[in-house]
Amino acid sequence: ETMEAVLSVIYVTATCTRLLSANAISDILYPSSEGRESEEKRKSVKNIVRSLFSMLYVEDGTDFVRARRLSVLAFIGGMMTEGFSMLSNNSGDKAARRSAARAKEVHARMFGGCFTIMGRDLRFNICELEDSYLLNKDVSNLPARISKYISEALQYAASFWVSHLEQSNVDTKESAKKVLAFLNSVK
Repeated sequence: ETMEAVLSVIYVTATCTRLLSANAISDILYPSSEGRESEEKRKSVKNIVRSLFSMLYVEDGTDFVRARRLSVLAFIGGMMTEGFSMLSNNSGDKAARRSAARAKEVHARMFGGCFTIMGRDLRFNICELEDSYLLNKDVSNLPARISKYISEALQYAASFWVSHLEQSNVDTKESAKKVLAFLNSVK
């Protein structure tokens, strides 16, 4: 696996607002891959997680990627957002700038992945309700329908795209264009 792919998996694991499976991480990092390419990307992410066994593991029963020690992810997340502030020499300043820039790039990539997933997968009455005017509290089997019809990656994308946009280096005009294009394409 490339260093870029390894770092992306580490950074995504460190920056995600909730736990994700290796498949969902792959879907967010590589949202436009389909069929055989998608399966290869998923295998790649799983291989990366396995190769980082001293830092990460896949939780039995849920398939969530977890850190063996939260301090590792906190350290990586801190490096990404604040840089190496504990270093005071010029190389530390450069490392801090690179680290902060990398964090913004990862969030931009995740923002883009979220938008691709939402544009591809969202549709009217996605849970196939008998009556789309029902309130959530009036749908007796809503959690089962959500699990059946809304992928983990789509649930994450719809919930956290704004957070990734806020923390990204995406140009305001570019992001506005993406949002408008998305709103105009809703099925």
